[in-house]
Amino acid sequence: MNPQYEILAKCLLPTHMLEWFELTNVEVKPKEKTATQDTQSEESPVTIIHLYLDEKI
Repeated sequence: MNPQYEILAKCLLPTHMLEWFELTNVEVKPKEKTATQDTQSEESPVTIIHLYLDEKI
């Protein structure tokens, strides 16, 4: 696993969460526009990051 994602997970998740769970996968995707969003808008792109955890035994 990329160490940068582990640092990100430590910043975003509650304290000690990674002591009980292991970061198993990370998916980084651009956010899809919905029909209600203005197509003329030139906002900065938004990225969605999915963190997948597995409970340590």
